Amino acid sequence: MKKLILLISVIIFSCSTQKNDSENPIDFIYTPTSLDNFIIGNNENTMIVQEIHKAINNKDFEKAYTYMSDDIIMNNADGSSIEGLENFKSAINQAYSDATFSNYEVFVNISLVAKSNDTEWVILWDKVDISDSNGNTKSENYQEAFRIKNGKVNFINQFAKPDIN
Repeated sequence: MKKLILLISVIIFSCSTQKNDSENPIDFIYTPTSLDNFIIGNNENTMIVQEIHKAINNKDFEKAYTYMSDDIIMNNADGSSIEGLENFKSAINQAYSDATFSNYEVFVNISLVAKSNDTEWVILWDKVDISDSNGNTKSENYQEAFRIKNGKVNFINQFAKPDIN
């Protein structure tokens, strides 16, 4: 019983001493060089990113491309970059036309807006199993950031690692 009372007291004290960041700003050690001061963004942007993934997982690449701007840039997980919608289409078609996707999971998707310049982003952590035409399957975990302007994705930054579980 004493432990329960102590736990409740700690929780109440913790809650009563928390302040809003705007009331109690913190001088961070490292300042972001490009974007900071994010607020939660529009969930419609999250839906754009989910529609892209759904279309790619269903191999409806043409539908996925409708969500991309003509000047899209993608920094791939392997360190390469793709610039322009036509190059993006070619790379996706080449990489995924013979692949099969299964067990797609989203762990986190957050829509954000950088208050300093109204830049809209969707941050996504997800996982998928990818089988090639020979039946070899690998599981990949991704961390992706999608920049959205005027309802279209114009930049994707992707990190990936094999799922070892």
